[in-house]
Amino acid sequence: MAQHIADPTFNIKAQVLAVMQLLAQRGPAFANYNKKYGDYRVYFETKPWYNGRERGLVITMGPRLIGGPYLHIAVFEHRNSDQLCTLRWETEHNYWNHPLEDPEIFEKAYHGKTKYDTAASFGCGEIGKCADWVYGEFEDFYLENKKKLEDKGEEVCQAK
Repeated sequence: MAQHIADPTFNIKAQVLAVMQLLAQRGPAFANYNKKYGDYRVYFETKPWYNGRERGLVITMGPRLIGGPYLHIAVFEHRNSDQLCTLRWETEHNYWNHPLEDPEIFEKAYHGKTKYDTAASFGCGEIGKCADWVYGEFEDFYLENKKKLEDKGEEVCQAK
């Protein structure tokens, strides 16, 4: 047991943190940039992902104003190995990471019946491949939903 008061990593594995560090260095070059407000027409938010046994992070991309669509991608190390795993799900509302918010969240995130039914998996150390996959999923989602994501008016406010 650790002899420290706090764990600033929230017990999230180093590989997951490394993926997030790589993504933190990238802007969403696929999204339209709003020169008037000095930001992109979509917003991103990172939250913890705790499903009971795995600990990771969820990145959400959505419109600047309230209302969907939203894409959520969880990145974590598998509970039985050091393999990087991802989950991907879409909603019409933001995901607030509250267990009572959506009782079917795990069915939406895990597209099958077992803990192995993930969106994509990567071997130990394949941090760059995982970050590229996450970025590509956000890019594809943006391009498929560009009109819905950007047709929220000219006002810019984060949906929080």
